[in-house]
Amino acid sequence: MILCVFLFLFSLTCLLFASFQITRLLMENTAISISERETAGFATSKSFLGLSFFFGAVSGILSVSIYKRSTMIVMHPLNNTWDPTKLMERETPHRYVYRSRRRLMKKKALIPRALISLSDEFAIHLSENSRRIRENKYLFMSCRTGATVEMLSNKVKLSQHRLQEFLPRSYDSKNISYPCVLKYGESAYSSGVFRIEDKDELDRKTLGKIINEDYIIQEAILDSREYSTQFIVHEGKIVFHSSYYDEYDSNLFIWPHDKSVSTTRFRLDEDDEMFKVFEEFFVDYNGLINCNYKVHNGHLKVLEFNPRLSGDIYAMSKTDLNELVDVYLKYASEPGETP
Repeated sequence: MILCVFLFLFSLTCLLFASFQITRLLMENTAISISERETAGFATSKSFLGLSFFFGAVSGILSVSIYKRSTMIVMHPLNNTWDPTKLMERETPHRYVYRSRRRLMKKKALIPRALISLSDEFAIHLSENSRRIRENKYLFMSCRTGATVEMLSNKVKLSQHRLQEFLPRSYDSKNISYPCVLKYGESAYSSGVFRIEDKDELDRKTLGKIINEDYIIQEAILDSREYSTQFIVHEGKIVFHSSYYDEYDSNLFIWPHDKSVSTTRFRLDEDDEMFKVFEEFFVDYNGLINCNYKVHNGHLKVLEFNPRLSGDIYAMSKTDLNELVDVYLKYASEPGETP
């Protein structure tokens, strides 16, 4: 994409210069004699003019050709929290555009287009409406049912997952130990996650809500390091992963209210027991998913799953980011399961 823009600008510069030269030569045409036009300077101007036209035309054709050949990837939804398209276009050889849900559901694409979800809610929608959206020539990874996605994305439902030993302990309304963490069932970008210091604060935040239906209260995992991994999962198996951890100056923090002091990339060991635990969570899952977690006293504690492309891309290397897109395009192009 950067090369395409450069060639286009170079083409435009050459053509503008050529136009300027034509204008100048035409203005001088009446003021000089035939013999003067044959001088080396005039001949050089004509040669340079010809070269400007040639390079301008070739650069223009190349820029259009590269632009048409680049893959256009559709994203949904557009939101005010983050826009990954600028980073993705700068670091990968693809174009990225947004499409409305109405267009995705109602109108066929002219040619097949890859589709990436940027929200948990839309990931559920994709799984529940995969047949209809695929018929409109969109290619994407999705689960067989929206319930499979929601079991991981909804914080209340995740707290009831069978793999309890890898989750923070949940409290009922009577045995709460402060400080604790309050999580609304449906929330995004930590907007529904709160550090709670006492009962009065908890009562204010949960007024009119039902515990273990609208929200959960969990133990605070006290550790200054939080890990994040972006996965691509194909039929329950991890086919891509890229990880980093943030270090904070406190053992109890809530992003983005608290800011990290450092960020470090790392890779999960595919032979480690933790890797196998993640695949246990991903049984029947298919698609992009991010996990935020802590490792406390050597034990994995999953804080949340986000079944979409996440802000992890800002911490990825260019190599990992391109691999993520390539792997997603590979599996999105396969015939999908349609409920």
